[in-house]
Order: sequence, then structure tokens, then C-alpha cells
Amino acid sequence: MWAASFCGALIISIASVHAQRTEPLRFNLVPASSAMQVCMPNASADITVFPKEDIRRVDTLDLKANGLQSNTTFVVFLTELPVAPFGAVQYIGDFTTNPSGNGSLRVDTIVQEAFSSKAGASVVNRA
Repeated sequence: MWAASFCGALIISIASVHAQRTEPLRFNLVPASSAMQVCMPNASADITVFPKEDIRRVDTLDLKANGLQSNTTFVVFLTELPVAPFGAVQYIGDFTTNPSGNGSLRVDTIVQEAFSSKAGASVVNRA
């Protein structure tokens, strides 16, 4: 979920999800590289994707992060791969952490079929 080249971005890497889900997809994100672990040593994040595309034409992505730098704005991207080169990239949104380093983002976007034209892909839970 964390960017490989800078500390101000959170990257959710989903190569693609071919099977249509009806239950929420929940996963924790971890640093995608040792450099990101150094950059954000105490960071953790939980992601929940609520599949609603069949009903509303979009899914809902819910991100809850903690252990980040306080009072800092982070940019969230959905990427095909967890580290550079990231492959296809989609901007998801921004959030700003509170004085305790906690932040959240809830956004309606297409997640479940993102990058679905790629064959043999799966969800990658990396930060």
C-alpha cells in the first residue's frame, strides 16, 4: 500500500479480481519494500471493499490507517503491481491524518474489475 519511491502516497495493489464477489473483501496492507518499511515503520492499514457495482455501478473502498505521520496528507492509488514499475495506476483519493497519525478514506470507485483485462492476476496485499 505504500509507495515505493516516496512516503506521501499509499498504494493499494490489485492486479485484478475476476470473480464477482458479493461479500466484502477485507485485507491488511503491509510495506511492499524495505525502503517503505523504513519510511513508515509503524504504519498499518485495513482495507474493506464493498462490492456494489451490480447495484450502483461502483464499489465502495474503505481505508483505515494508523501509525502514519501526524497532520499529513496522503494520496491513495490503486495499482496493478505493488512496486515500481507499478503498471496501470488509478488515483483513488486523498486523506489527512489527525494529530495521532490516524486517517481514513471512504470512496465509491470501480475496484472489483480494475485492470480486469490482465490475465491470471490476483489481489496483492502489499503496502
